[in-house]
Amino acid sequence: MKSIKLQLFFVVLAFLTMIVVSILYVRAIVNQHMAINSEEIMGSANATIQSLLSEAEITLANVAFSIDNLLHEDTSFENIEKFFVSVSRWHDTDKREYFAFNGLYGFINDRYIDGSGWVPPADYNPRMRPWYIGAAVTNDIYYTDPYTDADSGNTVISVSKKLGVTDPASVIAIDFDITAVSEYIENLHIASGGYGMLINNRMEIVSHENHEMTGQSVAVATSPYHSFADVLMNDDPKEITSLRVTDYNGKHSIVFISRLFNGWHIAIITPLSSYYDQLRTMAIVISLLGTVLTAVLCIILLKLNSEKAKADEKNQMKSSFLAKMSHEIRTHQ
Repeated sequence: MKSIKLQLFFVVLAFLTMIVVSILYVRAIVNQHMAINSEEIMGSANATIQSLLSEAEITLANVAFSIDNLLHEDTSFENIEKFFVSVSRWHDTDKREYFAFNGLYGFINDRYIDGSGWVPPADYNPRMRPWYIGAAVTNDIYYTDPYTDADSGNTVISVSKKLGVTDPASVIAIDFDITAVSEYIENLHIASGGYGMLINNRMEIVSHENHEMTGQSVAVATSPYHSFADVLMNDDPKEITSLRVTDYNGKHSIVFISRLFNGWHIAIITPLSSYYDQLRTMAIVISLLGTVLTAVLCIILLKLNSEKAKADEKNQMKSSFLAKMSHEIRTHQ
């Protein structure tokens, strides 16, 4: 009896070990699969965003170069204004799926120019606008926070650049419509229920599935993404970082983060429940299969043990009978 119990114990133990090892192996495969998927998605998104932002910067740099030349040649204000109008019209006829500019405008030699024909209100002060303030203090391209354009109602970012040395600073800008880009980013996902997020180099959310999150900083303590603020500041641009967070909707999620060429970041958030759907399904299948096989083998062992016990009992009866007959024969002799 002890022998069969020991056999059954080792059978169950062996199958339990097989189930655990199989689940761990499947988990490693799922993690590897997710990592490869995230790398491919991040790479594609990175290339798309880099292309768009590079085109915005190149366009603005070329326009700035042309305007600098016009100023150097003492071109009249009226002719500079005509140049703004011609550039704006060209942008209006060059609408693309993700690349859309809403006119050229700027503050040059203490005068405001708008190529789209927009007439600012009397109290409009270009020097107090974010696009001017940001570009005036840097020699690089400046991106404002996302905001809703009053005319189109779309989400835009002002991309601005300071011209040559002037006092006060002369700045030109174009509005970059990011509505299509935001939809593209938000639809990025590795598993069902996931979404993408775009974060600028000031750690402000540019694009998010919950539009109320747009413009918020991930660095503030109240942000659900505060836990990966350090990652955004110290990450390796060649690596994709993953970590767990509690999302704005309270779901436990895993986040894959990748840095863009200009210091911005793409984050893809996936609920853990979706992330491990495949693992959970495989674990259930492996567990059921292991349980069935264990039960079948145990039944076979019990049946074999029962048959062996019966055979042993018959052999014992035969041995007893022969021993008894042998004793009687010797006695009668």
